Amino acid sequence: MYKNLKWFLTPVPHHNLIIPTPEVQVVIVMDGWGTPELKERVYEYVITDEPVQFAGIKIFYKNDLKAPSSDLMPMKQVLDLMPAPSYIQYQ
Repeated sequence: MYKNLKWFLTPVPHHNLIIPTPEVQVVIVMDGWGTPELKERVYEYVITDEPVQFAGIKIFYKNDLKAPSSDLMPMKQVLDLMPAPSYIQYQ
């Protein structure tokens, strides 16, 4: 579960160089497995302070159920994240 948490929580390098353009839509995806509560906290930490055009989250069918987790993050909890994810990937 988030083996290299220090690396994971490092902001996107050179995020100040990300400039929105009409040709490219930038999606920052929070990728990692764990309990719904941990995923929510990490999403808020990683996504909230970044200059994100679109936010995303990845849900893992198998790894998100490894102990200590027993449930996948419910869709309502995913959609209640702030900012709300524009992209949700199930793997």
